[in-house]
Amino acid sequence: MAPMLCLLQGITQGKSMMYQSWADIEEKIKRDDEGKYDTRLRAPGISVRDGEVVFPRGAGEDKWKYLELTDHSANQLCSRLGIPGSYYSKIKDSNVLLSDSLMNHGLRQLANESARTSKSDEFLFRMKGRTCRAVLSDKYTPVNNVDIADIISNLVSKVDHNIRSVAITDNTFWMKVTYDEFTYKDPSMPSNFLKSGFIIGNSEVGSRNISIKPFLFRESCTNDAVLVAGRSLNKKHININAVSLKVDVMQSVAYAIRVGKDMAGKAIGTWEHRVKQPKKTIRNICSSKKYSKQHSIGVIKSFRTEPYPNVWGVINAFTRSAQNLGGDQRIIAEEFAGSMYSETPKFWEKMAA
Repeated sequence: MAPMLCLLQGITQGKSMMYQSWADIEEKIKRDDEGKYDTRLRAPGISVRDGEVVFPRGAGEDKWKYLELTDHSANQLCSRLGIPGSYYSKIKDSNVLLSDSLMNHGLRQLANESARTSKSDEFLFRMKGRTCRAVLSDKYTPVNNVDIADIISNLVSKVDHNIRSVAITDNTFWMKVTYDEFTYKDPSMPSNFLKSGFIIGNSEVGSRNISIKPFLFRESCTNDAVLVAGRSLNKKHININAVSLKVDVMQSVAYAIRVGKDMAGKAIGTWEHRVKQPKKTIRNICSSKKYSKQHSIGVIKSFRTEPYPNVWGVINAFTRSAQNLGGDQRIIAEEFAGSMYSETPKFWEKMAA
């Protein structure tokens, strides 16, 4: 099943400066939530037929429920049963009866092991319509994007803000918010500005933790740098309740804003730190991160757009090139770029050598 992708504000090409209102975005999140439901089942009540998960749902002619597995949920089920996901996918493409047998054997083994030991054989199935979105453990605490939106709505409604960007996919959700109060002059273009804010992320299907981190937005090129901070929220979906989640989110947003102000000062300070060989420095950094040749060339190309021979210019090349990446890969690249604001002079000397 092809993944659903809903991109809002500033994601496509990374260039948009158009902002939707929070009310519009909240409505989109609520619409995306429609038709989602969960059920918990133990291994003896589950089977796989023709590549679909089957379990009983009551008496009557249509007493079996069939659910399509996405690549993501199939891999999760395989992982729980100790089956290599790539092996299952390869077998399924050529012999679905054999792949069904492999899954059903794993389910029987898990049920038998649970009967002999204290190991749980319970699953949390997260669904939408006939699609099985996720197969998770019984310890997993569901937190939907609409739950996050309910908490955030109280925060963004009290202060002047901009929704920098939002992404909702089958596997992940993230949103970047800047506050007008925290605006700083861009050292490379004093007529333009930087803004600090926070990025919040979630996954309803086990792809990522609930996270909140500070980030910087640069107006002139719409670059973003996600900042690394020791007390940023990075919460697993385990043992979560509504009250504690609300407290964690509100405290983490306040922390992100406070750290964002400090990091903005650090970022501006990198303008004064010269780099003798910026292109060589970029290549060495890309090599240390094991970037592909194409990715490395993209960073160099981004540097040529604004070839400032200082730490600011090098980091800016990484944030600019991140705009060409999609989804979580963009966030990962922006997090790495943001981490370099805290690097020591020794790091930059080593990368330029």
